[in-house]
Amino acid sequence: DWMRSLKDPIDATSLLQLEIPPMDWIVDGMFSTSQVGYLYSGTGKGKSLNAMLLNYCIATGKPFGRYRVPKPRKVLYLDGEMQPIEFQQRLLRLNLTDKDYEKFISNFFYWNGLYGEEFPDLSDKKSYAKFFNYCVQNDIKLATIDNYFAMTRMRNYNDPQEIQALEDNFVREAKKWGIAILFIDHTNKAGTDYGSVTKLGFAEFALKISYDQE
Repeated sequence: DWMRSLKDPIDATSLLQLEIPPMDWIVDGMFSTSQVGYLYSGTGKGKSLNAMLLNYCIATGKPFGRYRVPKPRKVLYLDGEMQPIEFQQRLLRLNLTDKDYEKFISNFFYWNGLYGEEFPDLSDKKSYAKFFNYCVQNDIKLATIDNYFAMTRMRNYNDPQEIQALEDNFVREAKKWGIAILFIDHTNKAGTDYGSVTKLGFAEFALKISYDQE
């Protein structure tokens, strides 16, 4: 009912009377369902590792650093370029307890882009069908895109209009279905973003990985 009420402009009184459900936080204070974020850094600084650990925490309901995960959720990790044996070895190093293992195998899903059929190209909305069908059928609440460059085929990564098309076709659809999206992205050697900063414009949160020499 509240969604239908927002199809047209409404006055403040009507807005305040709407029974809108509260934010459904996947990670408290970080992001909720239907939100979009970026995790980014330079090469070799642990983007994929931290993304995998975040997905593990969400799948098992464990805190991610100081951030609380209210409950276990189903997650889908889309791996656009890594060899599956490398990802498998990282998972084995988690050394899960029996209790965590049961939650993990129930809630963690993986799709490899080197071998997967109908793997989505984010710049082509015709390739989205299998992804969204799978997420809806399996109640996926977070889809991690690792990484932005491996899963887009833009003619010009500096073109805001191409990035806006990605938002209109992919991001808005994910939000409509209550799916949170985490994009993994690279920075260049200077630590600044590749391509147009427009891609950060539609994100609700961003995580930048860095470390000092020690």
